[in-house]
Amino acid sequence: PVQQREAILLFEVAGFRMQEIAELQKKSVSAVKTSVSRAREKVRRLLTDPVPHSPQTPIWATAKLLLL
Repeated sequence: PVQQREAILLFEVAGFRMQEIAELQKKSVSAVKTSVSRAREKVRRLLTDPVPHSPQTPIWATAKLLLL
């Protein structure tokens, strides 16, 4: 989901604090923590059990799956 992607990017990449993300997303800090946790789990699953990459699949399509 979009809010999970946004939350993990703001937290892990941009360095925002949970409180700041909560204010931006108009959610509670607890909800943001849940979103970040779920997004991390999704990334972890994708990295440990990736979609098979075939020569016909552009590399950008495979990389895009990590951000979904």
